[in-house]
Amino acid sequence: MAKEFTGVWIPKAIYQDDKLSPTDKIILSDISSLCSEGGFYFKTNETIAKEVNISVPSVTRTIKKLTSLNYIKCEFNGRSRLIKLMNPLIKMIKQPNQNDDAASSNRLDSIHSSKQKKKHISIERPFKSKQFDEIWDIWIDERKQQKRKKYTERGEQAALHNLQKISNNNETTAIEIIKQSITQGWAGLFALKTRAKRNELNIEQALKWASSK
Repeated sequence: MAKEFTGVWIPKAIYQDDKLSPTDKIILSDISSLCSEGGFYFKTNETIAKEVNISVPSVTRTIKKLTSLNYIKCEFNGRSRLIKLMNPLIKMIKQPNQNDDAASSNRLDSIHSSKQKKKHISIERPFKSKQFDEIWDIWIDERKQQKRKKYTERGEQAALHNLQKISNNNETTAIEIIKQSITQGWAGLFALKTRAKRNELNIEQALKWASSK
């Protein structure tokens, strides 16, 4: 029973061969498919012309061209013509394209290099103690659990600069500010409320003391 025709697969070596026209590539791919594993191609020029929808003279020219390129060889058994693949084409089909491999490698290197450059941006924390690192990591995790928008690298750096400013560059105050935001469930970092209230009370007490004199 004849094998059902499902299409023609064009090998990469044939597809990228700039010596071949589109018609040459289709016919050579059909020959390559049927000549796999040392077989022969037995179709006549008339059959090829009908299948590819071109003229018989066009098929004849293609067969001559492929023969001159040493891609195929025509033999006659007394009744019909048989075509087989020649070694130069077989090697081309089986051998991977080194240029493509190199290009692919360069593309991958470029991608990895790009990722490394983006990842290499470092965040400068204003305080270098282990205690500050731990509370800042807790703050980042707290925002994540609250499903807040994740800091960008620039955003995190800006938040640290703001923290340094509102804490008057005092590490203890900065830690208390972070704890305050965690306790209150706030999305950002703000100056200590308790300190502001304490200052108000101190001013009020000072005024009372002054009026009693």
